[in-house]
Amino acid sequence: MDDQPIGSEEKPRRHEQRDDPLPSMVASSNCPNGHDGEKQQDCAWNQIKHCFHWVWMICVWIFRHILSNRDFWMAVATVVIAVSTIVYTRYAGKQWETMNNTLEQIKQQTGAMQKQVTEMQKQTAILNTQLQEEERPYIVLEKNNADRDSNITALSNTDPYPPTKGKPIEVNLHFRNIGKSPALNVVVHRHVLMGNSIKKFRNIEPPDKHSDSILMANEPMWVTAVSVKNTWAIENINIPSKDFVAWDGKQEFIVFGRVTYDDRYGNKYCTSFAKTPLFEGGAWVTVNVSLCPTGYRP
Repeated sequence: MDDQPIGSEEKPRRHEQRDDPLPSMVASSNCPNGHDGEKQQDCAWNQIKHCFHWVWMICVWIFRHILSNRDFWMAVATVVIAVSTIVYTRYAGKQWETMNNTLEQIKQQTGAMQKQVTEMQKQTAILNTQLQEEERPYIVLEKNNADRDSNITALSNTDPYPPTKGKPIEVNLHFRNIGKSPALNVVVHRHVLMGNSIKKFRNIEPPDKHSDSILMANEPMWVTAVSVKNTWAIENINIPSKDFVAWDGKQEFIVFGRVTYDDRYGNKYCTSFAKTPLFEGGAWVTVNVSLCPTGYRP
């Protein structure tokens, strides 16, 4: 070994010179051992100050290189915006999915409710129709022999009384409302045709105008059909004698017409009739024909 003078040993340097501003993370821990408490306390204090100094330098470095860096904050803001956008998109997607499912459920429920409403409307319409049918007025031509002993034959008689030769044909018509409600706007058409004019009876007259005539439930109504020159124009009671047409005693004749009326719901009804007498057999023969306007119920 080379001789070296005592006390000339080079003491270790506590820190080496570094370009990095951060202090060395290595701290000396060569505190003296023994019972010298003051030296140990000084050594520990130096180590604590060294640690604080190191932490402070770290904070300064972070502030200078990170917190004061505009690009860093731009990157952080970009990341925050991106993350927020992703979270919001997923949240909005979930909300949209939930709303879409709710809308589909509402549509299904609405469809089911609409079907129920339609069925209820159908049932209501059926019940309403049944009620109207049960409560409707019903005018019929009755069979009645009240005029059997008179000189006027009654269309309702089972045994028609022959008209008088050389006089107009007069036929009484006996109607009755056998329904459960009043018949409103009652209009009666009655005609008598004979000879070659019989074929004209199938002519259907136009719909009737409004009338104030009412036939209550179970109330009778008498009208008389008379043979006249123009049966389509004359249907009143006061007929001039010059308009009557006399029966020659041989000609066939037909009595026909109709009764139109309404119910309180506005439904329109019609009762038509057409009959020819069969004197030898003692009966009226019904001719099957409808003389009612279109859209009227029987």
